[in-house]
Amino acid sequence: MYIRAKSNNAQLIDGTPILEHNRPELYPAAYPFKVCNKGGVGKVAFISINGANPAVGVTLVDVADANVNRVYPSTAFTVAVSSGSATDTATGTGAQAVEVDVLDADYKLYTLSFELAGQTKVTDVVLGATALRINDIRITRWGTGASNVGVVYVYDDSDTVTVGVPQTPAKIFGRIIAGANVARGAFYTVPAGCKLQLEKIRVGINDNTTTARAGSLAIKTSTLIGGRQIAATVFVSGQLYNTAQPITCDPSFPLIFDEKTDIVFQAQMSAVAVVTLCADAVLFYK
Repeated sequence: MYIRAKSNNAQLIDGTPILEHNRPELYPAAYPFKVCNKGGVGKVAFISINGANPAVGVTLVDVADANVNRVYPSTAFTVAVSSGSATDTATGTGAQAVEVDVLDADYKLYTLSFELAGQTKVTDVVLGATALRINDIRITRWGTGASNVGVVYVYDDSDTVTVGVPQTPAKIFGRIIAGANVARGAFYTVPAGCKLQLEKIRVGINDNTTTARAGSLAIKTSTLIGGRQIAATVFVSGQLYNTAQPITCDPSFPLIFDEKTDIVFQAQMSAVAVVTLCADAVLFYK
């Protein structure tokens, strides 16, 4: 997830100009609000949800570098972090520290900070066994190497870990591939007391053949309402050709997702290709 600059102070957020959108702050110390609200107007955060999948094929799959469909936990867990490299330590030349954006069992937003210990698991002691969603991961400090040497994993502390690598895909909730410094998973869960307004989606592929590639993009959602998860999927279809410029998908009107909604961008192609995605959105207080 990247921070973006707002376009103008007259922009409508949920039908209200930014200048008039001044709801009570719920998460002033949590990312992205802790960054966007300083010196800004209103309680809004302009972000981009970014993802990349190196091998999208004929089956609908998450736009995430792990190339698997994410499994959301149904019960709370304790967050743990580790790297596949012994070089990523608090005093090493690789990644030294990370931030993880977490929602607890009540979907409240927190930003947790971890000092890495290489392949040794580091367990959160702030929330304990009350985490329910992981929204984002980013390296916040590194050594002379200027990036993470190994894959940095965020996962359920109950999983078995071998040389820094958790062994159960369903218990891995995010990762940063070696050298990337930021996670590349196109998913987001809207925190309690907030809404997310999706405004623009840009999608690209790295196919350099002369044959047209049929591609479909899906926005899969699941919203917690009255104790039940209500699911829905919206498809955006089209033809993607060789190395053409990224396709921009501008909704006829902004798509607004309510609190406690899981949002996952998925894609499928008629032949295997690398798919990248960047979705511009605004996170704001209700």
